[in-house]
Amino acid sequence: RNLISHCLFLNPPNKKQFFWALEQALRSHVSLLVVAKLENISLAESRRFALLAQKSKSIGLFVRPYSERKILSAAQTRWAISPLLSQSSTQQLSPIPQWRLHLLKQKGMQARRNSWVLRLENDVNPFLTSSPLTVEQSVDSLKEAS
Repeated sequence: RNLISHCLFLNPPNKKQFFWALEQALRSHVSLLVVAKLENISLAESRRFALLAQKSKSIGLFVRPYSERKILSAAQTRWAISPLLSQSSTQQLSPIPQWRLHLLKQKGMQARRNSWVLRLENDVNPFLTSSPLTVEQSVDSLKEAS
């Protein structure tokens, strides 16, 4: 099964309709994961979406620009994600997509790890994570991404 075939993509023409569509997706109890690009969102708006996701037991993954990383939100976690070049076992560039995930903030507890590499493998087992990165590698990649 192809992951993309189970996705619904929406592109409402304005913020009001976008927020309505996002609320409907979160309230539906059908969507296990709702991904949305949010820019210039207020703390109250982020709180509303967080509560909707929590109530429906779905996951709201809200992508915001890196420049907004210090703006308050109701998010349970805050991540910085940047692309990585893939390398095969022969050290040649490979077309396998990879991303560096860095946990910036987590409410209520301290994470044991704060950095991972996520690699797209295949349709059967789409995501595999590799070993954690060192703090130096994570900080360097965040500097490169900004």
